[in-house]
Amino acid sequence: MIIFLQRIGFSRETVLYIRANFNDFIEIDNGKIFLKKGILNSSNKDIRKELNDLDSNISEYIHD
Repeated sequence: MIIFLQRIGFSRETVLYIRANFNDFIEIDNGKIFLKKGILNSSNKDIRKELNDLDSNISEYIHD
């Protein structure tokens, strides 16, 4: 999961925060990792900043 999140553009620090809050931000569906839609409204400013900086294709990793 850490490598996947870093590969799509998250920093190591943000990945560690996401992992620590796994149930809030991550969903696994048929063996694939997705970000829960709620991550878009995270109270963590670093997550919000990195989401804004990531490639527009990030939407393919967001799960409703």
